[in-house]
Amino acid sequence: MIGLSTDVDGHSLEHALSALRARGPHVLFIEGGGVTVSRWRMAGKLDRLQIATAPVLIGSGRSGISLPPSPTVKTCRRPPYRLYRMGEDLPWDFDLRGERGNPTAEDEPVQAPLRLL
Repeated sequence: MIGLSTDVDGHSLEHALSALRARGPHVLFIEGGGVTVSRWRMAGKLDRLQIATAPVLIGSGRSGISLPPSPTVKTCRRPPYRLYRMGEDLPWDFDLRGERGNPTAEDEPVQAPLRLL
């Protein structure tokens, strides 16, 4: 158990990382819902993002992930990824370390490799 101070939005991600670094881990797996993942992503603290899609119609509810909008589809982020098969579900493993910055409308679209295992 690690005690953390809070900011206006809850626990400070920087305080959490500092406390964890003091304990020496080299890899940190963050599991959570859309709010948790979005906060870490917006802070630039995620190297990888794993999302599974399943053939289930859930309906309305809380958003899965929240990111700033892109002006066009062409300028949307498209990080490298690997795609797996897990029964009927499809887990996506996005490598955010290889992600380009914010592309401009003049940038050529990038085709990410597809690997279905």
